Amino acid sequence: MQSRPTEPTGALTSISCSGGSRSFTIPPGQGILPRMYRCKTPSISSRKNKRVINEARRVIAAWRAESRGSRPYVRVKCPGFNGKVFIDDFHFHIDSKSLEDGIGRCRLIPCVRELLKRTTDCPVPTPHGNLMLEGTTPDGQAFRVLIRPEKRGGVLQSFHPTA
Repeated sequence: MQSRPTEPTGALTSISCSGGSRSFTIPPGQGILPRMYRCKTPSISSRKNKRVINEARRVIAAWRAESRGSRPYVRVKCPGFNGKVFIDDFHFHIDSKSLEDGIGRCRLIPCVRELLKRTTDCPVPTPHGNLMLEGTTPDGQAFRVLIRPEKRGGVLQSFHPTA
């Protein structure tokens, strides 16, 4: 006799974000464990910090040029979160980090862009009310992307490599 996989009792199926302005459901069978999106775009591989920063700025400028309107954005289509993710202020977060940490994050910008554009994974809620997506670079480095939900989509809050 074969047993069928069942949903764990008390599984989270509905999430209410920031003051109840936006709610969505996680599809059955996906649970709340994140899946890793495997990026095809390579991360920035230059050895010199100045080149990494210049290449990251070029990618961000191209990213901003693609979006229409006053606030640059990327359209995200994944279960539970469909809409625009605005990318206007995440670079201030990178600038506040140490040089080594900031360079590590700048290297991930092309992969973060691809993750947001092409993922079909369900975002996982964090205890602080943000949504988290996880991915890996082509060379196997794992990273996380945090999105702060808003009325008309979300804002790219942060991204960082995981250990």
